[in-house]
Amino acid sequence: MPSLYLSSVLLACGHSKRFGSNKLLVPFQGRPLCETIFRRHPLELFQQNLVVTRYPEVALSACQYGFSVVENLEATDDIAQSIRSAMESLDAKASGCLFSVCDQPLLRIQSIQRVVHTFLKHPQAIVALGWRGQRGNPVCFPRDLFEELFHLPPQQGGGWVVQAHPERLILVEADSGEELADADNPKDLEKLESMV
Repeated sequence: MPSLYLSSVLLACGHSKRFGSNKLLVPFQGRPLCETIFRRHPLELFQQNLVVTRYPEVALSACQYGFSVVENLEATDDIAQSIRSAMESLDAKASGCLFSVCDQPLLRIQSIQRVVHTFLKHPQAIVALGWRGQRGNPVCFPRDLFEELFHLPPQQGGGWVVQAHPERLILVEADSGEELADADNPKDLEKLESMV
C-alpha cells in the first residue's frame, strides 16, 4: 500500500453556548477535556497535526502535545471559518485530511486508526466513523475536495461536502455508539465520564 501524506485537524474553536462555559477546559477524568482529546490522538499516523482554536489555554496544551496551532480569532462562532483557517494552513503535499472535534472524549485511538487505514486503501473516498449507518466524526477527506471545504457556506461544516458526494462516502463502524457522543452540556459530559 503506497504511503500518503496525511494531515489531521482538531477543531477546538466553538463558543460552547449550550454548555454554559468553555467545555474544552472543563475537567474530564482529572484533565481538561481538550487535553483528554489531545492525548488520545495518534499523531504518528499523520505528517501534519493541527489544532484550530481561539483559546490561549487550549493552544498551549495543544503545543505541549505536539500539535501545531492555527489561531482563529474571528468573533463569530462559525465552523466554516474554522475549517477555512485549517485549510489555509494545510501542507501543500497533503493528499488527505482528517477532521475531528474536541468534545468526543470516548473516541478510541483504534477507531481513528481504522478510519485512516481505510482512507489509505481508498484515497479518493470520504471516510467517516459511523455507528449503525449513521455518520459521525472524525471524517477524512481527499485532496480534490479541499477546495469545497475552503468555500463552505457560513455555519456549514464538513457534512455539507459529504452530502454533496454521498457516493464517495465509506463508513467505518465504531466499537460503540458512545464513541460518537459529544458533550453539548454538563450533564452530557457527566454521563460520558461515568461510562469510562
